[in-house]
Amino acid sequence: MIGRVTQVGSGASKRLVDLLTVPQLSIATDGGAPIVDTITYINATFTLSGSVAWSGTGKIRGRGNTTWAAPKKPYRVKLDADAAFLLDAPASKDWVLLASYYDPSYVRTQIAREMARRASGIGWTPNFRFVEVTLNGVYLGLYLLGENVKVSSGRLNIDKMAAGDVSGRNLTGGWSLEIDQRMEVQSTPGFRTLGQNVPIIYDEPDGAVAAQATYIQGHFNAFESALYGANWLDPALGYARYVDLPSWADWYLLNELTRNLDSNGYSSIKLYKARDAADGTLGKIFLGPPWDFDNSLGNNFRSFNQPSSGLWVRTSSEGGAHPGFQWIVRLFNDPAWRALVWARWQVFRAGLPAAINAHSTRSLQTVWHGAVRDQAKWSLSVDRAQQLSQMNTWLTDRAAFLDGALAP
Repeated sequence: MIGRVTQVGSGASKRLVDLLTVPQLSIATDGGAPIVDTITYINATFTLSGSVAWSGTGKIRGRGNTTWAAPKKPYRVKLDADAAFLLDAPASKDWVLLASYYDPSYVRTQIAREMARRASGIGWTPNFRFVEVTLNGVYLGLYLLGENVKVSSGRLNIDKMAAGDVSGRNLTGGWSLEIDQRMEVQSTPGFRTLGQNVPIIYDEPDGAVAAQATYIQGHFNAFESALYGANWLDPALGYARYVDLPSWADWYLLNELTRNLDSNGYSSIKLYKARDAADGTLGKIFLGPPWDFDNSLGNNFRSFNQPSSGLWVRTSSEGGAHPGFQWIVRLFNDPAWRALVWARWQVFRAGLPAAINAHSTRSLQTVWHGAVRDQAKWSLSVDRAQQLSQMNTWLTDRAAFLDGALAP
């Protein structure tokens, strides 16, 4: 039996840690029905106990792409009534349970969130808390219970479109979208841009209204025409009038610093567009919120084999199948963009990596007990303290590399 309090660390860093600080989430589907795919919702009762006490009903289904194929599954939860599970997040019916199966440290998503919090250009970032999940009496392990990306006050705080918004300003936003190269394979509604063939899937609205789908496709095609056109550097005629530059710069720095696997244009790249202003000024395209960091900070599907040097977002993915995130590649030909990224790096870099190292240590200590049980459940053998040490060293080296690589 594992005691409630244990000692972690060594030497000057030795400390006692309360091992039962992670809430327990019990899920009971109606009749014990299995969750079989990422489409079919199953009715269920949810009970949180421990430092957070709550019970309610709703439904649950699978979620994710590569992660859904893993032994430990991620889930999407839709409650019957709003609930507030997180201190700094609004009540909502929509939540996710991230399995973090491919992250042997368990804390990469939380570390990335802390980095994003320090980057003022990114804006809202989904919040998470650790829970241990039991489904129909079967222990599943350590999960992250968190906010789903959703257009609403306190999350993506942009105008929410209705099916009747088919003309005028209302047609121009707000839009929540995602870049995903698996769009056709998974038959996900979306479109590819005419110029660069970037696959963009609909989130909110879902593209079912023809006028809305036509508008947003045309808008992104116009953006690409400006980005790759003869006048692309002109502030009034070029790409700058389409995009929110601070969010793009900080999104790039976060994903380049962490060497986030999918951020080179493959998938899990969230973006959104605000509604146009009353004076006709275009509503900006924002990059974010940040998402999906289990394969980052040196990790690649449980293998700590990613180099701390070398650019990632704007170069190529594994095997060279994708030449990098095309739009970001183009932007680095703009001296003003390079200057902005360098200036934002000075802000983003301040206090890194020491503050992030401390945050990662605290996060791992919080989940130590849950991680022990999770590893036992899934027959995993990872030295978490060593993983944390390697990750922190990797981050220090990565930041030092970017100091030189981003310098004007």
